[in-house]
Amino acid sequence: MLVLENVCKTLPGTPPRRLLDGICLRAEAGTWIGIRGESGVGKSTLLNLIAGLERPDSGRLELDGVDLAGLDENSAAHLRRRSMGFVFQAFHILPHLSAAQNVELCMLLNGVPAPERARRAAQMLAAVGMEGRGTARPAQLSGGELQRIAIARALAHQPRLVLADEPTGNLDADTAAAVLQLLSRQVRAQASLGIMVTHSAEACAMCDRVYLLTRAGRLQAD
Repeated sequence: MLVLENVCKTLPGTPPRRLLDGICLRAEAGTWIGIRGESGVGKSTLLNLIAGLERPDSGRLELDGVDLAGLDENSAAHLRRRSMGFVFQAFHILPHLSAAQNVELCMLLNGVPAPERARRAAQMLAAVGMEGRGTARPAQLSGGELQRIAIARALAHQPRLVLADEPTGNLDADTAAAVLQLLSRQVRAQASLGIMVTHSAEACAMCDRVYLLTRAGRLQAD
């Protein structure tokens, strides 16, 4: 379970700006959650707080009972590597690695043996419709294919939490719809908790729960 209670974050400046104000959220595994809002309201900051990349000014963040805000840098990095998967708008696929090697990357960092990495990578590539494309290089793939590789990479190590930041922002409408359907299906199939932030109400159509992050820094049911 992910728990956020009265999470606040202020940006420095003159005057300081309260970006997130009393954010509360409780979410269980197997749920696909969409958080939408305009540009600049703090969606990516909220994901960074959940991922332990930033610390809140106040409030509580817990993942399966672990205090995310209380972890030191090394412990937070270990938790992200072991328990979280990330899907980004810009894909972040490493160009010098093959599709399969990109999918295996987090498993490699987690010490999964090579035969098991290869098995899981092939399984995930098949699950995202990229069976037989493991040797392909990123330069040979379309934007939609790159995002499928990114989804396979995010899920291959079977994370408890999947975080997606505008995952279809660089895709055309038809490809975006297919990628969102794939992402939501795979998150549920692995009984992970998925949280997507986006500016698009259409992107949230397949989510189990949808919230709006307002200009006032509040999270409300949408």
